[in-house]
Amino acid sequence: MSAAVKPCLEIRSLSAVLPNGQRVLRSVSLSVQPGEVRALVGESGAGKTMIGKAV
Repeated sequence: MSAAVKPCLEIRSLSAVLPNGQRVLRSVSLSVQPGEVRALVGESGAGKTMIGKAV
Protein backbone atom coordinates (compact mmCIF):
# COMPACT_ATOMS: atom_id res chain seq x y z
CA MET A 1 0.00 0.00 0.00
CA SER A 2 1.43 3.41 -0.95
CA ALA A 3 1.43 6.39 1.38
CA ALA A 4 -1.45 8.82 1.01
CA VAL A 5 -0.56 11.93 -0.97
CA LYS A 6 -1.42 15.20 0.74
CA PRO A 7 -3.47 17.61 -1.37
CA CYS A 8 -1.68 20.76 -2.49
CA LEU A 9 -4.95 22.66 -1.92
CA GLU A 10 -7.81 21.65 0.33
CA ILE A 11 -10.90 23.69 1.17
CA ARG A 12 -13.39 22.34 3.68
CA SER A 13 -16.86 23.74 4.31
CA LEU A 14 -16.14 27.23 2.97
CA SER A 15 -19.07 29.59 3.52
CA ALA A 16 -19.34 33.31 2.79
CA VAL A 17 -21.86 36.04 3.57
CA LEU A 18 -21.92 39.50 1.97
CA PRO A 19 -22.03 42.62 4.18
CA ASN A 20 -25.77 42.91 3.43
CA GLY A 21 -26.32 39.48 5.00
CA GLN A 22 -26.82 37.57 1.74
CA ARG A 23 -25.26 34.08 1.91
CA VAL A 24 -23.32 33.51 -1.30
CA LEU A 25 -21.44 30.30 -0.51
CA ARG A 26 -22.51 27.41 1.68
CA SER A 27 -20.27 24.48 2.64
CA VAL A 28 -18.04 24.45 -0.46
CA SER A 29 -15.32 21.78 -0.31
CA LEU A 30 -12.53 21.09 -2.79
CA SER A 31 -9.38 18.99 -2.77
CA VAL A 32 -6.65 19.24 -5.42
CA GLN A 33 -3.90 16.63 -5.55
CA PRO A 34 -0.44 17.41 -6.95
CA GLY A 35 -0.57 17.25 -10.75
CA GLU A 36 -4.35 17.65 -10.95
CA VAL A 37 -6.03 20.46 -12.82
CA ARG A 38 -9.43 21.71 -11.61
CA ALA A 39 -11.74 24.35 -13.05
CA LEU A 40 -14.53 26.37 -11.44
CA VAL A 41 -17.30 26.60 -14.00
CA GLY A 42 -20.72 28.11 -13.58
CA GLU A 43 -23.18 30.78 -14.55
CA SER A 44 -22.63 34.46 -13.87
CA GLY A 45 -23.19 35.14 -10.19
CA ALA A 46 -22.64 31.52 -9.14
CA GLY A 47 -19.76 32.39 -6.75
CA LYS A 48 -16.63 31.56 -8.74
CA THR A 49 -14.93 34.87 -7.99
CA MET A 50 -16.04 34.76 -4.36
CA ILE A 51 -14.34 31.37 -3.92
CA GLY A 52 -11.14 32.75 -5.46
CA LYS A 53 -11.15 35.79 -3.20
CA ALA A 54 -11.83 33.69 -0.10
CA VAL A 55 -8.92 31.37 -0.87
